[in-house]
Amino acid sequence: MKPANPATQVSERRRSVRTRVMLRGLVCDSAGVPSFTCAIRELTQRGARIGLPAGRAVASEICLVNVREKIAHDAILLWRNRVQAGFALLSTIALSPTGDARTRRLYNHCIGEGALGG
Repeated sequence: MKPANPATQVSERRRSVRTRVMLRGLVCDSAGVPSFTCAIRELTQRGARIGLPAGRAVASEICLVNVREKIAHDAILLWRNRVQAGFALLSTIALSPTGDARTRRLYNHCIGEGALGG
């Protein structure tokens, strides 16, 4: 019997399709206060890969905001290097001008009120 190709085994274990995107994101703390803007480079229902601005540190627990879709994700850091980081997405929050204080704060950052530069 022919041994399986290791690359095939890895791709078969991946449960969700990775979608390469280039979306504007905000990295916020758990209260919804923005730290910096980022590029969301891959996004699935379970995880995200973001580009990190030069010299930026990233916390182990964040709220990642997809500005275009007005959706936020509570996330935990899985890995990072100098220029990017990968996160597991724990929950999704649809942002709107109504809702609790955190939801409203995150929504306002999406529409430009208080959004930080990169």
